Amino acid sequence: LKLTQADAQVWLCLSNLLVEPRCRAKYACDEWRRDKILTLKRFMNELLFDQLPPLKDLQRTLDEMALGVLPDGGASKSAALILEAVPVVRESLLRA
Repeated sequence: LKLTQADAQVWLCLSNLLVEPRCRAKYACDEWRRDKILTLKRFMNELLFDQLPPLKDLQRTLDEMALGVLPDGGASKSAALILEAVPVVRESLLRA
């Protein structure tokens, strides 16, 4: 099963959001979000890791979250996380 480019980008965005310390500091991770994020573990397998090796760090982070260790940060109300849609991906998908 080959991972599509769009799927790979979503996985890498999630990895950056949860693993990178700068992003962690801006993302408030409460119990509800933690539970939703932990549902990702069922989609992680060796085939996925073979195609995207950096996701091993995401798996480690998810394991830490499962043990009750919330990511540091817990952003304040004034901190904002801005996600920008990149039109290049959409355009390439529409051309294909």
